[in-house]
Amino acid sequence: MTLGRFPALGLKDARELAGDALKRVAKGGDPGAEKIAERRRVRDTVKALADQWVEAKQRPNNSERYVAEVERILKQYVTPQIGSRDIAEITRRDVFDVLDKSAKKGRLVPNQVLAVLRPFFSWCVERGAIDASPAMDISAPAAAQPRDRVLTEVELRALLVAINEIGEPWRDFLEMLALTAQRRNEVAAMPWGEVDLSDATWTIQGDRAKNGIAHAVALAPRAVEILTARRKKAPKNAKYVFPAQRGGHAHLSGFGHMKYTLDALMLAELRKDADEPERIVLPNWRLHDLRRTAATGMAALGHPIHVVERVLNHIAGSTTGGLIAVYQRHDYAAERRAALEAWASYLHGLRA
Repeated sequence: MTLGRFPALGLKDARELAGDALKRVAKGGDPGAEKIAERRRVRDTVKALADQWVEAKQRPNNSERYVAEVERILKQYVTPQIGSRDIAEITRRDVFDVLDKSAKKGRLVPNQVLAVLRPFFSWCVERGAIDASPAMDISAPAAAQPRDRVLTEVELRALLVAINEIGEPWRDFLEMLALTAQRRNEVAAMPWGEVDLSDATWTIQGDRAKNGIAHAVALAPRAVEILTARRKKAPKNAKYVFPAQRGGHAHLSGFGHMKYTLDALMLAELRKDADEPERIVLPNWRLHDLRRTAATGMAALGHPIHVVERVLNHIAGSTTGGLIAVYQRHDYAAERRAALEAWASYLHGLRA
């Protein structure tokens, strides 16, 4: 058993440590083995291995956005409960305890946590840290139900009125969200470096796209008008199109309070001129539903579904499998632009 290194560990201290160790041996203990086991526990804690897994397996193979989400789930739901424990001690019951506690944050949150724990424990098995995964054969706690909420024409008209009343920077942000049919965070974190106003194109870089694939978004004339106006007002060194309201170098965030205000404005517009306004309600909707609404609207305007899928940066299904995946390299740029411009014209007609 190594007590320490001289001169960091003096002779007097070494004698005291040796005396303690001999007393433990006399009582049937094995201080050397205990020291080795303690070192192993530090090395093989859930948190230590999870950090290694993220760096070795996740970061090289996924987008920064995906890795950030994995790290968030580990930090918020896994590490506080089992992060300090030896990986070899973790049982199925421990996994269920983590999932059960995460369910307090939302019905589908345990599914997200399990989607991280499964590959993590499998990697630990491959590395020899454990013999079997404690997450093996655990089914998703909640059945995911895809949303199908699409705003009606009346609701869209109310939304456009509300957007004009909500004030900056939310007005421009919400209109860009409606015009481009892209994801909320992709629009909120839009950097000026991705925008080409002369070509009327916004190119979302792969590390910001959900599927990790760079995506060119055609900008309708109204979108170009919004961005041109913002560019003129923005400082020369501005990074984001929609900077945080608190200043600094962050992008726009804090959607909850804005959404509450937006809903109130929409409801007021829906109730205006109604015979019984108190009977008018606004069904629950999310900002992401604007994306589905735009896709449905473009299809209704006669644009093929494969073009609409490209507008949404959904490159999956029949367009990526078999012979089509090998020979179909057409990106439908002109068709995508036509679809988004037609959608913008439709929104303009509702506003009139």
